[in-house]
Amino acid sequence: MNKIDLINTNEIDLIRIIKILWSGKWKIIGGTLLGVVISLFIHINKNNVFEIFTQIKIDKLVPIADFLTINEILVENSLFYSDATRIDSSIIFDLLDTEYNDYEEVVSVLENSEFFLNQGKDLDKNEKYKLFSSYSKNFNMNPAADGKTFNVSIVWHDANDGEEIFKNALNMSLENVKNSLLYDIEELASFLEVKIKRKIDFYKSRLFLLEEKIDILESLSEDQQVKIPTEYFIIKEKVVLLENDLSVFLLRDSINNISEIDPFIWVSYDFNLSNIKSKINYSIYYLIIFLGICMGILYVILSQFSNIFKINDNN
Repeated sequence: MNKIDLINTNEIDLIRIIKILWSGKWKIIGGTLLGVVISLFIHINKNNVFEIFTQIKIDKLVPIADFLTINEILVENSLFYSDATRIDSSIIFDLLDTEYNDYEEVVSVLENSEFFLNQGKDLDKNEKYKLFSSYSKNFNMNPAADGKTFNVSIVWHDANDGEEIFKNALNMSLENVKNSLLYDIEELASFLEVKIKRKIDFYKSRLFLLEEKIDILESLSEDQQVKIPTEYFIIKEKVVLLENDLSVFLLRDSINNISEIDPFIWVSYDFNLSNIKSKINYSIYYLIIFLGICMGILYVILSQFSNIFKINDNN
């Protein structure tokens, strides 16, 4: 069969094209194998990436007795913490959400990780911070709608290493939450201490005035002779109660007790129950193999056209 017959200006002869491709099948297979080899090379030299999903819940705050004491004092003295009259798990939830999601703790942990000590050794301070900041976004902790649970998503080349980095960042965040909480409670204790002192000073000044009136009690009316001593003893009782008020002492004692606990016990999660999946994008490998097949087909077709043109030139 003459190869010139393969060109038809009006229609494509599919049977002849298939015959051409079949005659060059080894070249197409070669292109396919080249795509497979390139895909394998990329896969072997590419770091594996894992995506880890889990949940974190805020448990009951401990020491329970100390938080109950703090909340009781807040209510009794009309004191507010973040517009609330009690400190509970929702307060810790909001504080942790704010503290973790500035990613400063994640960046701090990454700076000391072995992986980044190697990657960032030749970078200046600003370049390192940009590098750490970009990678810190791989450790996400987003609040769920229930206001009690965080949805955690970690994307890292090593699942165990990723879990460890997240745990360290979470622990640092919880420590900062605890310190912030204790600082605010101490501020409330100081405010209450000043408030009690002012009340004592005010009542003592009233007692002083009443004592002066008592000295001239005989010269006053009968009604005043009854009213002034009564008021005096009522105010005197208030002074005694205020001077023996243990609210500030109990607040600071609770602060000391809470400062000694590990805030990690405020949360619960289990990475053993987490969902871990490989984040490798296999579609890129399929694309490379497909391109190898296309290159093989294109080579076969171009070779046939080249032969046809050569024959035409000879004729």
